[in-house]
Amino acid sequence: CRLTLHNPAMTPQQIAALEKEYEDVEVSYTADLLGQTLDGRIETLDLSHISGEDVPALIGQLNMFAYLTEVELTDESGRSSLSPDQAKLLMEARPDISFHYVFDLFGKKISTTAEKLEYVNVPIGNDGVEQLRQALNILPDCSYLKLDSCGIDSEILAKLRQEFPGVNIVWRVYAGEESLLTDVQVLKFGHELKDDNCADLAYCTQVKHL
Repeated sequence: CRLTLHNPAMTPQQIAALEKEYEDVEVSYTADLLGQTLDGRIETLDLSHISGEDVPALIGQLNMFAYLTEVELTDESGRSSLSPDQAKLLMEARPDISFHYVFDLFGKKISTTAEKLEYVNVPIGNDGVEQLRQALNILPDCSYLKLDSCGIDSEILAKLRQEFPGVNIVWRVYAGEESLLTDVQVLKFGHELKDDNCADLAYCTQVKHL
């Protein structure tokens, strides 16, 4: 016996409970998404055509698709009409789904699947840290961010590192006559190290040998 439900006023969990109670009945259902009727059990979805105006409606409608695992938000040319904040709203609504979204960040095309970001001698400055923060909020797989000589104060970067403990945020500091990255593990100094020129060593939190 087969039962097909068209856009039912039921949650996927309620439908699953119905299946469990009537094991001899094959249950399928459809759900509406932005005016389209789709199989409620789809696992992948292409939403590269949507605009920011669609986001509020999507947040509620995506909950009807309990089997979704991947959603595409970027078209074939690598563009999306969504802002990073709008993409973030969708990702927060369904954290169990992998959303693919590409955006510009200081001259680079960044994908939400990125695991590593590096900027060297890029004039980001302290004013650009908020953009970095927004980006890290939609990069669930990113574990490394290098900001080498990007004009950002160490105090600000240290706070950013505290906000994202799962990301190894690395930048350049100076001690004595040495220039080093904050992820250095071995430090060697001679007579040039003094009380007034070693404060930045406090940011080198991965040192194992000094």
